[in-house]
Amino acid sequence: MEPASSKDFRVIRSCGRTWRVGLAAACVALALVGVLGVGCKLYFEPTAYVGIDVNPSIELGVNRFDIVVEVRGINEDGEAVLQQAPLLYRSFDEALELLGKSEAFRASVESAAVMEITISSDNEAQTQHLCIQGDRFIEEMPCHGTCSHASDEDRHEAHSHGMGVARYQAARELLALDSSLTMEDCAALSMRELRDRIAAYEMTETADEESPAGSGEEGEAAADQAAGNHHGQGLGGGHGRGGRERHGG
Repeated sequence: MEPASSKDFRVIRSCGRTWRVGLAAACVALALVGVLGVGCKLYFEPTAYVGIDVNPSIELGVNRFDIVVEVRGINEDGEAVLQQAPLLYRSFDEALELLGKSEAFRASVESAAVMEITISSDNEAQTQHLCIQGDRFIEEMPCHGTCSHASDEDRHEAHSHGMGVARYQAARELLALDSSLTMEDCAALSMRELRDRIAAYEMTETADEESPAGSGEEGEAAADQAAGNHHGQGLGGGHGRGGRERHGG
């Protein structure tokens, strides 16, 4: 067998260098893919869900950078709003601004309307931050309302009934006061109608407790008075703000 020439050794060394350079490039490419993959996951993963209920019910999935990465119309009115307002991949502040300019949304946000915003998130700091922005948005709209925290359990339960979180929470309050209604009945009511009925029942119960004769015409008068007071005070008074306590805001 003939011994290898110096030319043969040069070829072998050249192939070795080429192989090592190729391996290094492949490793760098894999590392970049891994970094990009983690970055994409962080960007497209919602860390908070913001439910907005008036009559339209919509939900915005917000990532850790306060960018809207998911949008969902909970009811038909909510779907109509989202068709008009391109909220996806906007900052949360910008998304609220666009929402407020949407004709489909503003049509249901009148002076006597009730808007409730709920934040579902395990990140307390983000929840407080989004709630502050939500309260500011409500104050800029011609309506009454509040922003509060909601559990993930309530969120899933509300969606199982085809309702936004705030509407579902109000529906449960009303069902506890009026057993003749169903969850489906409540789903057809606006937030204002739900809160008006709750206020009327609570006022009637208070009148009944204070006076044994508080039934009949007197009870109906108390209910009418409660509805009237509710229109003027929002969700229970206090600068026209909602009855539920705000979360950390």
